[in-house]
Amino acid sequence: MKKSLRVRDVFSIATGAMIGSGFFLLPGIAFGAAGPAVILAYLLAAVLIVPTLLSSAELSTAMPRAGGTYFFASRSMGPMAGVIDGLVAWLAMLGKTAFALVGIGYYVLVAGGGDAGEVAWLVKIIALVIVVLLALLNAWGAKESGFFQAVLVVGLLFLSAWFMGQGAFSVKFAHFAPFAPRGLLPVLATTGLVFVSYAGFTKVCSVSEEVADPEKTIPRGMLLALAAATAVYVLGVAIVVGVVPAGTLADDRTPLATAAGTFAGRAGAWLMVAAGCLAFVTTANAGVLASSRYLYAMGRDKVLPGAFGRLSRRGTPLAGIAASVLVVAAVVVFLDTEGIAKLASTLMLVDFALVNLCVIVMRESRVGSYDPGFRSPLYPWLQLAGIGVSLALIPLMGPMPVIFALAAAALGLVWYAVYARGRADHAVAVMKVLERIAEQILSRESAGPALDRELREIMKEKGLREADPFLEVISRARAVDLPASAEWDDLMRDAVKHFTGYYPDKEEQIREGLFEASKKGNTPAADGIALPHVLIGGIQRYQVLIARSRSALHFPGVSRPVKAVFVLLGNRADPQQHLRMLAAVARRVEEPDFLERWESAADGEQLKRVLLGLPGR
Repeated sequence: MKKSLRVRDVFSIATGAMIGSGFFLLPGIAFGAAGPAVILAYLLAAVLIVPTLLSSAELSTAMPRAGGTYFFASRSMGPMAGVIDGLVAWLAMLGKTAFALVGIGYYVLVAGGGDAGEVAWLVKIIALVIVVLLALLNAWGAKESGFFQAVLVVGLLFLSAWFMGQGAFSVKFAHFAPFAPRGLLPVLATTGLVFVSYAGFTKVCSVSEEVADPEKTIPRGMLLALAAATAVYVLGVAIVVGVVPAGTLADDRTPLATAAGTFAGRAGAWLMVAAGCLAFVTTANAGVLASSRYLYAMGRDKVLPGAFGRLSRRGTPLAGIAASVLVVAAVVVFLDTEGIAKLASTLMLVDFALVNLCVIVMRESRVGSYDPGFRSPLYPWLQLAGIGVSLALIPLMGPMPVIFALAAAALGLVWYAVYARGRADHAVAVMKVLERIAEQILSRESAGPALDRELREIMKEKGLREADPFLEVISRARAVDLPASAEWDDLMRDAVKHFTGYYPDKEEQIREGLFEASKKGNTPAADGIALPHVLIGGIQRYQVLIARSRSALHFPGVSRPVKAVFVLLGNRADPQQHLRMLAAVARRVEEPDFLERWESAADGEQLKRVLLGLPGR
């Protein structure tokens, strides 16, 4: 999939998904339960969402793959957990998308002033037209959808800023007393109701494969979106409470239009109707964009039929988009608004708990190639807090949403047993945890490299970090042409001598590391290229020896003769950097013209330029 999404796009997708029904529809409902303390509920929800946001950012920078939380769950806990999480997260996103589309109806009612029954059917027709248009937009491409999302979010933030700036002069502080008329418990229950208003950042996880430079882009975009959404929610809701009388607000489904009409007249109300429509469309667009990627990832893993794992000529998952839109359309037509909201909230909370659990499993597995560009602080306490918050809020959603969530999980289990079992062939991190326990008990070497291989492929796609000294290391590396009579052990002796010149006290460790791996046939090699490497503690500067063999070397256990050898010496204290350096070399040597340019290079300096991907002299 094309990596075309930047910080602007990530921010827009997350912000557009967050600032929607939670701002334009829920404040009236939430005020009816908590009174003016609804402001505190929105602030508390923003704080409580932080553990899940940070866990999502870590997983997304380690595994930027379409499918988001499905991919995280399947790689950390196995295909069965992945299928259940994928179905739960997909339905949650579709519920939130449908809720946004139906929410337009309340604002159409304000604008149209027609009969409620007629407007209800008109709203459903408008919602269906909009979801079809969004499907076409997303089928065109993520970049185009991301640009459209950015335009909508700019307009939404501008109108929200106008609302807060104008409304601040009309606030009546008497409206805030008593602040919590029903006590603290209703405030906590209301926190659960509005908690999912901040859930839009999870949509970024599902499109992370299309994010350029995900290690920086994803956490920056997510954190900026949370900050913007928190400011809009807390300040905006405070103005609504301060402007609209309590008796009116408690039953109001268009609270922002009502508030704007109070301090800016009919024109102000119409402006907020426009803002509400923008908010709902941005939420719906982000939902269609993200939900289709869940089905694409599941199809790619063969736990759904193959059609879902294929991309169109424009690089978009058409089958996933079509299925998502059909389900949204069915929900719009057949379900009521409040039921959709509570169901989406419950499913999202289940998904949040699994996201935090995934971080714990991945960290404890100690898979060497698990290399997130962003690491959540305060591990594991932050993740345990995130799990606890989600589990505590789920019962507050009521019995029916909980029953439906259990039914969705049961459906995922049945689908796995009937269709998906045995089809997915990827390894899982939880097995690495079990292997570590077995290793401690039996003192045996851990096996199961499949997950390592998959994560290394992801690492190769992500590339180097700015702090990685690849250019500097290759520039000062020694590059040699081997004589025709040279054998692999001659090169290893030369490498030991070269590296020992920098670290005289490490000679035995270097020799043992290079020779033992080669003798056992463990030298990474393919297509005429070999990457002998060793990790040793106390290495301050990364070292590389570059060698070309015109007559070809024969390493033990390597079937094809080797013409290009890159011997690497890294620091055991930073194995992830070592893997990134290896991946950088591997990515370059896989290019079609590499060996041709390598064999025609005039000298050692040109060999380095070939490895760096630079043109000739």
